[in-house]
Amino acid sequence: MKTAAKFFSVLISLAVTCCCMFTAQPVSCAGEQYISLQEYADRIGYFVNCAREDAGLEPLLVAPYLSECANIRAEECSVTFSHTRPNGERGIYIVDENVLSHNAAAENIACGNSTPEATFEQWRTSEKHWKAILNPDYNYIGIGVYYDPDSTYRWYWSQLFVAADESIKDAYLPAQYQVIPGCSGDLTGDGSVDCFDYIIMKKELVNDFHGLNPLQKESADVMSDGSLNISDLVIMRGYILGKFKHVPMTIGDLINYK
Repeated sequence: MKTAAKFFSVLISLAVTCCCMFTAQPVSCAGEQYISLQEYADRIGYFVNCAREDAGLEPLLVAPYLSECANIRAEECSVTFSHTRPNGERGIYIVDENVLSHNAAAENIACGNSTPEATFEQWRTSEKHWKAILNPDYNYIGIGVYYDPDSTYRWYWSQLFVAADESIKDAYLPAQYQVIPGCSGDLTGDGSVDCFDYIIMKKELVNDFHGLNPLQKESADVMSDGSLNISDLVIMRGYILGKFKHVPMTIGDLINYK
């Protein structure tokens, strides 16, 4: 009881001080380069949300499960470029209703272009693809990218859209370029932990921002307990004010804090 009381007293003291389917045909096949396919996928999501913002629509959150499904679909398209999966099912059926309950779903696929910009342009100039991207009913998206130098078109891209009633865990707003934290608590990617990181953390926790990518979420867990909550915000504030000498801080560190 004493250790628990001591742990919470530390936090309190710090708190006081602080279903349709569309296909795009390939346009070109560019040369290969070493890139992060995850970053390419997030850039596609960023472009989608820029278009939706211009149209006065709510942004789509990237759901990791949907992206897993989209990556499988992108790889399947390298074998058969079709909305029909190798097992004979329709492409959108890859989203398991038992895993993610949804009211509607759609799939966009494309191939041939090696950059997010060129691929997004394929979809933008296709009426049916653009209709899916700007559909106001959808609230989540998954994006997949697959590269096979020995395949017909080399680059394969997939988008999965769903309309879900419930919030999806770990969904996030994609950025054009992925922020890569340099250390624990570094949410801006500048290699240090300061008030700017604290502001981002506060927006995420207090305003339900959904603006952190998976790497930022991992970095924001300055308590190293596998979850992101108000305690992480308090710990970060304490570190910035010099009350803690390092982050992350484990529960054991807090119990032994003097």
